Amino acid sequence: MQKPPVPNLSETALFLDIDGTLVEHAAHPEGVRVAPDLPDILGKLNLKLEGAIAFVTGRT
Repeated sequence: MQKPPVPNLSETALFLDIDGTLVEHAAHPEGVRVAPDLPDILGKLNLKLEGAIAFVTGRT
């Protein structure tokens, strides 16, 4: 099986689900706990993708 090609990051956008994926699902937003390294990882992704990153949630 061949490895998939590496995408060109200048032509890539990333949509990330928050609840239950990036962070554990909580009944209320104030109950969410963020892993200590997550902000740094997301910041680096944001730089690599030149801001083409979006967070998706089903919350109102």
